[in-house]
Amino acid sequence: MNDYARIEKAMAFMVANAAQQPSLDTIAAQVHLSGVPFSAAVLPLCGRQPKALFTGVDAGAG
Repeated sequence: MNDYARIEKAMAFMVANAAQQPSLDTIAAQVHLSGVPFSAAVLPLCGRQPKALFTGVDAGAG
C-alpha cells in the first residue's frame, strides 16, 4: 500500500469513527503502521501533522 492509499484509508476510518475520536496509534494501525511512521508518511503529502489534519475531520463531523 502506498502512502496516498494509506492516508485515504486513514481518512475514511476517521470519518467513520469521528465520534469515538480514535488515537493516532489506532488510526495508524488501520493502515498497518505505528504512530511515528504514519506521521512521517502524512507530513510530506499533506503538509500537516496527523493531529492537525484529522482535527478538521473531527470538527466537520458534528
